[in-house]
Amino acid sequence: GGALYLTWLRRGNPDADMFCRIPAGGTCTSPHRLALPGSTPEDGTDQPFPVVAPNGAVYVVAGRFIRDDVVVWASTNAGTSFGAPMVVPSGSFTSMTDVGDVVLSRSTYAGESGGANNSFLIATDHVGLGFGLVGASQTSGTTSFTFPGSKGFDLSDVDATSLALDAQGDPVESFDLRTVPRIGFYRYSGSGPITSASSWDGPTLVTDGYVARLAGGPTGLFLLSQDRPTIGSGQLEVDIRKYDPATESFGAPKTLAQVPTSTEYDGGALYEDPVTGEVVVEWPGDAAAGPAGGAVWTSSDGGSVWSGPISLSGSSPIVSGPIALENPPAGYAPLDNSRLVLTTTGQAFVTYRDADGLELAKLGKIGTSAPKNR
Repeated sequence: GGALYLTWLRRGNPDADMFCRIPAGGTCTSPHRLALPGSTPEDGTDQPFPVVAPNGAVYVVAGRFIRDDVVVWASTNAGTSFGAPMVVPSGSFTSMTDVGDVVLSRSTYAGESGGANNSFLIATDHVGLGFGLVGASQTSGTTSFTFPGSKGFDLSDVDATSLALDAQGDPVESFDLRTVPRIGFYRYSGSGPITSASSWDGPTLVTDGYVARLAGGPTGLFLLSQDRPTIGSGQLEVDIRKYDPATESFGAPKTLAQVPTSTEYDGGALYEDPVTGEVVVEWPGDAAAGPAGGAVWTSSDGGSVWSGPISLSGSSPIVSGPIALENPPAGYAPLDNSRLVLTTTGQAFVTYRDADGLELAKLGKIGTSAPKNR
C-alpha cells in the first residue's frame, strides 16, 4: 500500500521539525529530527509540510515567521535520510512566511526559474494573504507577493489558507477571514508571471464560514468548509462544493452534516486521489476525542453522490490505533488539526491532536485509491 510520510513540529527551545516514514503495515519507530540552520529559538520554523515528488524525492518545506524566509530539506532516497537544510533567503520570500499550505509544482509556469517537480507553490498569511513559488535549490530571486485587498475583503484579517491545483494544473488559493467569517479564493489565470498578483483572478466570495480546505485531482477541484447558513443560527453546516471551470466559481454546496456553532474553528480534512479521483472528507465529532465520534464521507463519481457518514466512534471497527507520535498533551489543535491520506488499497489514515498529543489513526478500508502523502 506504500509508505506514509509525516511531518510535525515538536515544541521546545528551539522547536524541532520532525519527519517520519512509516512503511506499509509498520509504525513510526525512529522519526528524524531535521537539522535547523542555527541553534537559537529564532532559528526554529513554523509548521513543516512534507512534499513527495517522483523518483524517490521527498522534501520538507517550512516557513520561518521571525527570519522571514523558507527552509527546505531534501531527500533523494524516499525519506530514509535528508541533506542539510537550504534557506531560501528573505530577499526571495519577504515578510510573508507564515506558510499555510505547500503543493508540488506540476508545471513550468510563466515567470518561473525552476520547473515541474522541483519547485513548490506556497500559500501564506503572515502580512495579509500571499503566494510564492520556491525552487528546491533556490538561493536568490524574488518569487513571492501579497494579494491586494479588494471587493470588501480585508486581507489583513486572514486566518488560514489552503492551496490546490485545478484541472489545468493552475493553483487556486482559498482564505478565511476571522473577524467577519468569510471564505474566498484567488485563481491563477493561466497567463502572465505566476509570481505577479496581476496574473491572478479574484478575490471571489464563496460563502460566510470557517476553515476552508481545497483538494484537486482528476475529477475536479473541491472546497470543504464549515458554513453559517444564517447569522445567529444554532447549527453550522459542513459543506462540500465543486469548482466549475466554465463560470470560474464554486457551485452550490452539498451539506454533509450539521454541527454546533461552538466548533467553528475545529476543521476537518479533505483528500482527492490523484489517480482514481475518489474524494474523501473527514470531520471530527468531538474535538477532544480526535477522530472518535466524527465521520467520513466518500464520493467516487466526482462529487455527485456521497456515501456516508461512516461513523468513527471508538466502538467502530473502522478505527484502530492510534499510534502516538508525540506523547506530551497538546490539546485539540484548531484550524489545521486533521490531515487525511489513502493508500493504494483504499486504507485511510488521519493525523490529529487530542488531549494525549499528536496521533495517527487508521480509519479502515473506505475506497480503492493510489497514495498521496501530504
